[in-house]
Amino acid sequence: MQQEGVLWPGWNSQEPRTAAEVEREVTWKLTGAEGPGDFVLFLNGSFGTPTVLFDGRKKLPQETGIEVNTHVHGNWAFTKPGTYLLDVSMSARTKDGREHDSKRTLRFSVGSQDPAKAFAAKTSAEPSATPDSGQPSANETPSDDSSAPLWWGIGAAAAVAALAVTVVWRRGRRETGGTAPTSRGEGENQ
Repeated sequence: MQQEGVLWPGWNSQEPRTAAEVEREVTWKLTGAEGPGDFVLFLNGSFGTPTVLFDGRKKLPQETGIEVNTHVHGNWAFTKPGTYLLDVSMSARTKDGREHDSKRTLRFSVGSQDPAKAFAAKTSAEPSATPDSGQPSANETPSDDSSAPLWWGIGAAAAVAALAVTVVWRRGRRETGGTAPTSRGEGENQ
């Protein structure tokens, strides 16, 4: 259930160019997870049973697929307040047989800290066209901006997530008199 006034970060592959050109799905990998506590991203499955997509406590990298033309909101759970840095990569094959990939760090500000701290935190992964060289892969031309649609949604989701976690934390502190939940599930009654 979406709660009014609380941002609910998600992802999609519905951008028209992505939906028209990507072959079947986008592969999303979690390659790093840093923070003061644990991180888990899950969906509510059948009868409310959680389906875990990424679990920062387990061996990395972890991988999931995003079918073309989907729009999903997940439950982002963090066990302690503070800054979390999640290194992710996305890759896809377009219908013309070309491979496209990119890496980014999603930044989350959990709790009552200034969200700007998450954006100032140092990260081990920097954005690049390919994980190794920072140069376009052999199948891409330097002017190819084909990975841009993949990152518009992810970049927006990261910014929304940082704000959402801060809003949830502050609202929770007011409602509970000082202790706040660190995640909000889509099926919770509020």
